[in-house]
Amino acid sequence: MNGCFLATKVSGEHLRHDQVLHAADASLRLLGTAVIDLYQIHWPNPRVPIKETMQAMETLVDRGQVRYIGVSNFSHAGAACGAGGDDQVPHCRQSGAVQPQPP
Repeated sequence: MNGCFLATKVSGEHLRHDQVLHAADASLRLLGTAVIDLYQIHWPNPRVPIKETMQAMETLVDRGQVRYIGVSNFSHAGAACGAGGDDQVPHCRQSGAVQPQPP
């Protein structure tokens, strides 16, 4: 997949740690690639602590299976970064977890 930026999502119904890892493995296999450029949480799930999900996402980055992680359909960036609220956003930006949107 040269020249492509490959992005895919994990379902909000599969956000437990082991489910995220399994879903990513399945996506890699189905897409026929070794690395996903951007792996996103499709929808938040109030029944699963975001910290658990983000730890799994970080594991995928550490393993080299995912380059960047992200979210979609979250009400604000702080919700995705440790569930710490808006006060976490500056820390997330500094660590690269939240990227500013272009104008």
